[in-house]
Amino acid sequence: GGYAVRLSDAVLRYPLDAPKTSIQKQSDRPPAGTAHAVDDALPLPMLRKLQVAFGADSTFWKGHTYRCGASPFFSYVHRLDEPPRCSLDRVIKRLQKHAAEAFPLVKAATRAEWWAHCRPHHTGHQLHFDSDDEGRGGVRHPIASCVLYLSGGVGGPTLITEQHAASRPPRLAAAGWAVHPHENRAVIFNGSLLHAVIPGRGSPTADDETGGRGALKRRVSLMVAFWSSIRERPGEVPASARPFPYEAASSPANDFGDGGGILSARNSWPRLFDWPPGEDEGGEGGLLHRSNAASTTSTSKPASNAFWRVEPIWEPVSKHGDVKLPMSMPAYEQCFQGF
Repeated sequence: GGYAVRLSDAVLRYPLDAPKTSIQKQSDRPPAGTAHAVDDALPLPMLRKLQVAFGADSTFWKGHTYRCGASPFFSYVHRLDEPPRCSLDRVIKRLQKHAAEAFPLVKAATRAEWWAHCRPHHTGHQLHFDSDDEGRGGVRHPIASCVLYLSGGVGGPTLITEQHAASRPPRLAAAGWAVHPHENRAVIFNGSLLHAVIPGRGSPTADDETGGRGALKRRVSLMVAFWSSIRERPGEVPASARPFPYEAASSPANDFGDGGGILSARNSWPRLFDWPPGEDEGGEGGLLHRSNAASTTSTSKPASNAFWRVEPIWEPVSKHGDVKLPMSMPAYEQCFQGF
């Protein structure tokens, strides 16, 4: 009984600043087919639209009765084999292009599934695999998953381990790679890898309209998984793999007589993703939040130096050192993650 291993100090006491390029070894970077990062992933006007849509006080969260760490998982599915029908389709197409640079099979993906999170600085997400319907009815993984950070300076890094769900024999990961959240950074990784969000250390440094201010600062992120196929699951309440509500995105508001409550928010949030295509890169209504922004366009660039190698992932709990790492797979409840 009890714990056999715990997350290592290398994981939980991560460096507050990413390693400098000049001291980073090529071997410290994720190998091809593991993980890839792109900075300035979206044009700034498109990014700002998303920052409004997923801002800490957005109706999106109210409409889903979202509570970080307590809400059931919910996601939406979009087709990639037809022309864009709303603004979010265009966002996803851009992220697909970035993902396909590192994972060519993403070019042939037919579906994209997205979800989002708005986390306080000290909140993490335990190690997990991305899977269809959270693994019910058999485990299937996406081709690749993408994290787009809509805020920076809030929350801890994303940790991507070398552990595959189908590894045989199954063993705990010995190492992985971490990357800090940075506004407009997209991190793409193999969809079958174990990964996590590590709780933030110290105090957040962000002070923008998306991350919030003071105690309300949040780590805001949009996740997109690219699938060769995934079954949509229609339903009335938020849940896994719902079809995106295109009709609601383009329809007039309906307050349901609840004075702007949950029902109104649930009906109105899709309209947050109905801006005109001309505003993706500027144009009328495509104003930036920050008056000192120098440009309305994005020149994306690889950010491989944003990663640093993390080793070990786990440390034995035993004071006598009789647990050797890497070790065969212990029971989940024997692995202490500390959050």
